[in-house]
Amino acid sequence: MDFAVFIGEEKTLIYKKGQGIVLNEPSIIAVTDGKVTAVGKTALQFLDRPDTVFKQVIRQGALINVEHSSVFVAAMLKKVGTMCDCLVCIPSSLDQNALNDYKTAVYTAGVADATFIPSVIASAYHAGFKLGAKTEFLSVITDGESADMAVLCGPEIIDGGTLHDLSKFDLALTGFQEHYPNVEKHLGDRMSVINGAGELLSKPELVRKIVEAN
Repeated sequence: MDFAVFIGEEKTLIYKKGQGIVLNEPSIIAVTDGKVTAVGKTALQFLDRPDTVFKQVIRQGALINVEHSSVFVAAMLKKVGTMCDCLVCIPSSLDQNALNDYKTAVYTAGVADATFIPSVIASAYHAGFKLGAKTEFLSVITDGESADMAVLCGPEIIDGGTLHDLSKFDLALTGFQEHYPNVEKHLGDRMSVINGAGELLSKPELVRKIVEAN
């Protein structure tokens, strides 16, 4: 794998091994008569068109429309010149249907193979958390209208999920800290996710551990 992808509610980032972040674009699409006519930065050029509707790709961690998301993913990958295997960062608490939506969107976009890992783990790894450690670590990512909050023990998520009501953020954070009094925490964002995923590109053995543990 040479590329890592994070599709956030506000921004989509792609990291290329050896180069760093090679794409940073808004996670939006322009839709005209039910069809995607532009994506990312290009979609902003259609702001003044009355026949065009602008939509997010993701809301509260879930893909809004799988077909539209596939078009978006394909366009983003083509911008960086690849359709090869990639590492895809996803929310920590997807149910099977939501996970299948991600897989369908990515594979329909034309990706030959993809490995899916929780974004909170990539962010924690970037923060220096050792995936072989037996201590507990609280990884928190805020993005758009939601926050991903998960307690890790090694490469496994042992508690947490996606918080959709950010007015309860402080309460949820306090709850985790009370339940895990010795927990170390890291408050991250999309940059820590994609940089952590980029660092993991050169460590396939760690990626395998993450996938097997979750």
